[in-house]
Amino acid sequence: MRRSLLYAILAILGCLVFIGGLKAAVAWQRPSVPILIYHNVLDADEARRDSLSHNAPVLSPSAFESNLAYLEREGYETVTLRQVSDFVEGRGSLPPKPVAITFDDGWEGVYRFAYPLLVKHKMKATVFVIARQVQDPRRRQPFTTERLTMLDWDQVREMDSSGRIDIESHTYDLHKRSSPDGAPSDYPAAIARLTVGGAIETDAAYRRRLNEDFKAAERVFRAQLRRTPRFVAWPYGAHNHAALETARSRGYRATLTTDYGVDCAGDDLMRLRRVSLSEHGTPDVDGAIREARYAPEIYSLKQCVKALLRIPNDP
Repeated sequence: MRRSLLYAILAILGCLVFIGGLKAAVAWQRPSVPILIYHNVLDADEARRDSLSHNAPVLSPSAFESNLAYLEREGYETVTLRQVSDFVEGRGSLPPKPVAITFDDGWEGVYRFAYPLLVKHKMKATVFVIARQVQDPRRRQPFTTERLTMLDWDQVREMDSSGRIDIESHTYDLHKRSSPDGAPSDYPAAIARLTVGGAIETDAAYRRRLNEDFKAAERVFRAQLRRTPRFVAWPYGAHNHAALETARSRGYRATLTTDYGVDCAGDDLMRLRRVSLSEHGTPDVDGAIREARYAPEIYSLKQCVKALLRIPNDP
């Protein structure tokens, strides 16, 4: 009996692997676009960059330029998020090897080190800024590689008007972690339920808080850039149905997650995937993109195997 059960399990596993392989092969052939995600670039030694990476991965300018040179050498062409959205909606075409480049948070190192390299290589990118944290040029912290500083609005406007960089929203003030009792927590504010007046906020209150944050970011964008944002990247990649509905109701074209993978025609614009290169190292950019093309299929296969063998999910 046990032997028969074992054979049955092995047969099912074999079928799952075969089906997963077919799905991965199909996924590889589907036209897709990878959206690369970076955070910061600083001209500092490795020890200093490592010490500053507790907030977000920090690349050296040489490492970032090696990424750009690799993409250039391999025939990739950078596209905007507007082009990506048109493609996903089935309303536009892309170059043979498209790639979108994004930066989260709005660190000043992006302006000082990444932006000149993007101009040098004639590439485009999108920078997602936390609207509340962008500095006033008249009262800004002086730049130094000894600590992290945020962009100021003069720098943001210069990049936004360059034709190379699009500035979009990383929310107004949701890039923080919260807990129901207000104490420090690892729970992202975009999906946390806070305690208000001794009670956990209701669904309606939570949705109002999200909506007010989006409205605040839009007010700042109108004042500083004379337009509203069209895309939002979720802080820490954290989102839920209510957050996605809030973004959709406010007219955002798409939202970007940190879910690993590439994006294809017909995918959900409210859940665009990305490929992190800050944590993959260089120069194997193409390898990371190749892996991302079938990441969702491989993940689904892994979950099926775990369920069959009753293996707990990763924490």
